[in-house]
Amino acid sequence: MSAGNGKVALVTGASAGIGKASALALIAAGWSVVLTARRAGELEAAVKASAAPDRGLAVPSDVGDPESVKALFARAKQKFGRLDLLFNNAGMGAPAMPMEELPFGATLRVIVDHEPATRNIPRSAREWGQEVLGVTQLADRRWAIDLVRRVR
Repeated sequence: MSAGNGKVALVTGASAGIGKASALALIAAGWSVVLTARRAGELEAAVKASAAPDRGLAVPSDVGDPESVKALFARAKQKFGRLDLLFNNAGMGAPAMPMEELPFGATLRVIVDHEPATRNIPRSAREWGQEVLGVTQLADRRWAIDLVRRVR
């Protein structure tokens, strides 16, 4: 395993967008990262494309399924033994437009889709005594990268 900073993060929604960008930035900053999302192929590709693939772990999971989340955290603990940061990002996005212009139905779908992640993931993280950082796909990628730089 390549030398890192000894810190471990778990990033949900890591197969694309903000989650993937954040996971790759964390690995580049020296973190070991558990990348999770429903799409296994995209997760594996992200780990392979990272600055240090040996510090990335792709674990397909469905954050809406409590048993899948338990298995995810068990795999993270088995591989790394600790968790320092949870970047709870899983969910669907909305069309790129100002929030006030989003149709009500699109906004509601985003909220409903994020609800299981906001319930299941923090519950599992708290069992390790960890704090939870939650974001949505409505955030800006630059904001996520800046955040990663601050937690180095």
